[in-house]
Amino acid sequence: GRIGVRSFSPLVKDGRFIGMVEVGLDYDQAFVDDFKERSNADYNLWITYEAAETPGLEPDDDHPAPTEKVFHYASSSENLISLPISADIYDRVLETKEPSVQFGSIENEEFAVIIAPMLAYEGRVIGIVEIIQSRTETLAAIEQTRQSVLFPAAILSLIGLLILGVVINQVVLRPVGDLAAVAEEQIAGDLSARVEKFPPDEFGDLGRTFNALSRQLDSTLRDQENVIAERTRSLEEHSSYLESSAEVSRKIAAITTPKELIDEVVTQILSVFNLYYVGLFLVDKSNEWAVLEAGTGEAGETMLANKHRLRIGE
Repeated sequence: GRIGVRSFSPLVKDGRFIGMVEVGLDYDQAFVDDFKERSNADYNLWITYEAAETPGLEPDDDHPAPTEKVFHYASSSENLISLPISADIYDRVLETKEPSVQFGSIENEEFAVIIAPMLAYEGRVIGIVEIIQSRTETLAAIEQTRQSVLFPAAILSLIGLLILGVVINQVVLRPVGDLAAVAEEQIAGDLSARVEKFPPDEFGDLGRTFNALSRQLDSTLRDQENVIAERTRSLEEHSSYLESSAEVSRKIAAITTPKELIDEVVTQILSVFNLYYVGLFLVDKSNEWAVLEAGTGEAGETMLANKHRLRIGE
């Protein structure tokens, strides 16, 4: 009197089969409630009349079906969410076994609905699974994700600047200050400053030593500047990629048709990340070929015109 999923696993001890474990899970109210809690989406399960004959399931007249081929089995919401979607969509999913994504609105709130076939043994269709997600909430979640990405990037940039400040102070400013103090002491006539090991009358050696120290300091400063510049570029690059990723997500979030979405994705990736070519492949229904669906530039147009594809596995 119910529909569910069942699993069988062998028990083996020392390489010898000694038994089997059988586990069953019903597609019941608890099942869809758990899914709703995990994914924050609503679920409707519809069973075909043909599949309902074996377990002896009876139609539920309290919930109008989206097509005459199925009837209600379970829902994650007490008030069944029903969007104005044509019955032809549901019939096509039952016939083709291919899921469909539809969009609709109820009381000014937009929803996205995944209509997918429920399959039994050997791919037999026994019903339909409806997954209903608030599009408004999804877009808000995308915006929140963007903010959560940009905020750490700003913090990292600030930390990087502080580290650079410490590095400059410890590695550059203090040695320069000490050298300036030594130079001032030397100009003032205190030849003992940092030259204790040299006799006070060996002015020539002291001049050469000071010049050597100056050249070494110049070399050290140049090396430190290169390190600081490299770290700054790295931080800027990292922050730029985070911002670019968020920008791509924001621009494609409002697109509803798969074709527009695919074209916009390759265009945005090409532009934002400064690439010379971007192509997007999708696996065909036979799961044998990866077919080019979108490509940039003349090369992309040529390959699309030639229906370019790659055999999976090669």
